[in-house]
Amino acid sequence: MNILLIAEKVSSLELPVNGEAGTHILQVFNAKLGDTIDIGVCNGPRGKAIIVRLNKNSLKLSIKWNQDHTNDLYPVGLLVGLSRPQTCRKILEQASTLGVSSIDFFISDKSEPSYRDSKLWKTKEWEEKIQKGVEQAFCTYIPRCTIWSNLAECIESQCGDSYRIALDNYE
Repeated sequence: MNILLIAEKVSSLELPVNGEAGTHILQVFNAKLGDTIDIGVCNGPRGKAIIVRLNKNSLKLSIKWNQDHTNDLYPVGLLVGLSRPQTCRKILEQASTLGVSSIDFFISDKSEPSYRDSKLWKTKEWEEKIQKGVEQAFCTYIPRCTIWSNLAECIESQCGDSYRIALDNYE
């Protein structure tokens, strides 16, 4: 995590020290009282957060926001045949770190249909993987992610005037 992403723009934020974000701030960033960390709103502005209070249970951040900035994702969409859930987890996080604007999964002839019913897709885990990638990239904009029933449906949804490159290990 190079930036902490939050859902909405607030002037202060309190985090549990034993939560994922609190632990990362204190142990990985090695932040102390008075230190500044980078913070951002999902699909919104970035800012600086100062640790204004720190105790054994929580840390409190005071936030100063920068001006809004435009979407800085690359105009690159990734179309991927639905793979094993563990492979999709890696794709979601790594593609988000690279800054793609969209990730479209489709059920292909080689896809196992049960993969769509995995915990990755039935819970919010896929969103968490994308957010981790975005935080690592020091970005605030979240790529769109969709699962399609087949490749034809997926391609039909794409912008017609874009360049397309197809990679197929089986052909």
